[in-house]
This record gives sequence, structure tokens and C-alpha cells, in this order.
Amino acid sequence: MKAYLRMIYCNFLQIIREPIIIIVYIGFPIIFVFLFGMAFSQENQSFSVGIVEAEDEVAVIEAFSSQQSQDAFNITYGSLENHLDLLENKKTRLYY
Repeated sequence: MKAYLRMIYCNFLQIIREPIIIIVYIGFPIIFVFLFGMAFSQENQSFSVGIVEAEDEVAVIEAFSSQQSQDAFNITYGSLENHLDLLENKKTRLYY
């Protein structure tokens, strides 16, 4: 039991010596709670996904065909020029 308490004490001293650990242990979980809360709180939220030049690639079409039936994704297939026109006309947004 003394060894276990000593280990807890040493870990506590390490946290005090390195303030970045406090941010990692406390800050990141709080940030993630708010991010996931905002991401999943809206019921009618959908994401537009554009697949460029996927007509010839069977693997890409098969990977996204199961997602097509879900309301959360709006998947469009097309050429690069088509998707650039959508971006210029502000009919879609670019996320990176």
C-alpha cells in the first residue's frame, strides 16, 4: 500500500512540475465535451460531401453507397469543375 501511495504522490508532483499536463488532463476533456455536444445536439444537421472523379472508381462508390441512405450525408459525385462551380456559386462549403 505504501508503494501505491508513493506512486500517486510522485504522479502528483509530476503534474505540478509540468503545467502542460494540467491542460491535457483537464482542458482537453472539457473541450471535447463541448465540441461533441455541439456536433451532436442538432437533430437535423447534415453534411455535404462531394466526391470528385468517382465515376470510374468502384471502391469509392461502394464505400459511400451505404452512407447515401442516411440523412446525415448529402453525397454528390462529379468532376472537379462541377464542384468548383458549386463552391464559387456558394451552393456548397469547403471544410478542411
